[in-house]
Amino acid sequence: MHVNINAIKVIGKKDFTDSLKSFGVYVVLGIIFLISFMSLYTLNEAGKDADTVNLLYGINIEKSAIVNVIFMFSVVLISFLYLGISSVTAIAKEKQEKTIELLFYSPLDEFSFVAGKFLGKISVYFLILLVSMIFFILVCFVFSIPINIDFIKTGILSIFLISCVIAGGLFLSTLSSNVSTSIFLLIGASIFLFVLDIIASFLNFLPFDPASLIGVIKNLVSGIISIINYISPFSYYNMGIEAIAKNDNVRLLLSMIYSIAYVTIFLMVSVIILMKKGVK
Repeated sequence: MHVNINAIKVIGKKDFTDSLKSFGVYVVLGIIFLISFMSLYTLNEAGKDADTVNLLYGINIEKSAIVNVIFMFSVVLISFLYLGISSVTAIAKEKQEKTIELLFYSPLDEFSFVAGKFLGKISVYFLILLVSMIFFILVCFVFSIPINIDFIKTGILSIFLISCVIAGGLFLSTLSSNVSTSIFLLIGASIFLFVLDIIASFLNFLPFDPASLIGVIKNLVSGIISIINYISPFSYYNMGIEAIAKNDNVRLLLSMIYSIAYVTIFLMVSVIILMKKGVK
């Protein structure tokens, strides 16, 4: 397979600049700033002159840990939604508008096209992440809210989660020829994974008796869910978050390696689909 580095850069730059020309990125940053500021202000008011906050049942939690939770909700989750939709419509939009056919009249191969799209999307997240982290640090400095190294680790880990989301989105985008279908696929996949999480949580409350019918069903369903969870980027992200909480750098590195493998597999499958189906 020939890798056209220049083509990847051109496609990536075009995708990145197109994103900056749209309102989407700025709306996302605006929402992130608003939610982050309100949350950090509330945190500051709830625990002035203290490094911990007293929650329900007298439990004290460090402010720095709450900052990480706020970051995950306001920055990672919102970016997840934005880039998930942006990625899943990226190739489908090119097909729908027939611009992909014009691109492939030039010396451009499927791998360079998919890699360029990925580069453009992840570059957008790098921008969102950088601006958001600077905003967080400045607001925390003004409010004298402590930040620890876990905040940096969470930011780095989020890059791997969003990379998985982009790769998965591009894969779904290759399966459809119009934007509506690609969005439908994204919603369907999200609901499927969400329902699996609910089922998995429900099964944990069931009594375990391997000899009973319920026990057999529980084992079977749990095994299926464990296998399917490999396609959920959140399973690797949660693994990394748990590693950060336990200061387990080996497990954190392992979650990143799994994410890289996830991205590689989905990007390569996307390339294969484009090669088999063509640009129609």
